[in-house]
Amino acid sequence: MTAYSIHLPPGGSGDEHRPPAPIIVPDGFCWPAFLYGPAWCVAKRCWLALAVWSTGFAAVIAMLTFAPMPPALSFVIAELGVIAFGLEANGFQRRALERRGALVVDYVVADSYEQAERRFFENNPLGDSTAAAIPKITGRLQAEDTKTYPGDRKSTRLNSSHIP
Repeated sequence: MTAYSIHLPPGGSGDEHRPPAPIIVPDGFCWPAFLYGPAWCVAKRCWLALAVWSTGFAAVIAMLTFAPMPPALSFVIAELGVIAFGLEANGFQRRALERRGALVVDYVVADSYEQAERRFFENNPLGDSTAAAIPKITGRLQAEDTKTYPGDRKSTRLNSSHIP
């Protein structure tokens, strides 16, 4: 089972009758970020993660160029860096969404992405249809003062006190 965070992007979808599509971010290792680091960062618009990846890559190149070490050791260091990036990539995506103003509205535990999406839409916090619930959630959260929670600097978390 994997934990997924559900984020609602700021603004609308361009159509006032259609709510913005939620962004579902899994917890855990991110294979696309591990395999295609910079391309994944650009696709997800995670500029801070791209800066971290580029800095790490430059550090490995500098070690190869200036430090007298065996190539096998520099390969191991590079692989450990890529593994660490794969472990933290979804956290980078969550922070990027937060900086763009996306609200964390729910956490879901599921076996797959599709099941997490289904659980969110079936068990939305207001019990309404999704098309009616998402505008109510975003409107209610935007009307209240932004609350911070331990460990979060600017995030707003939907909880039972937000339900009318």
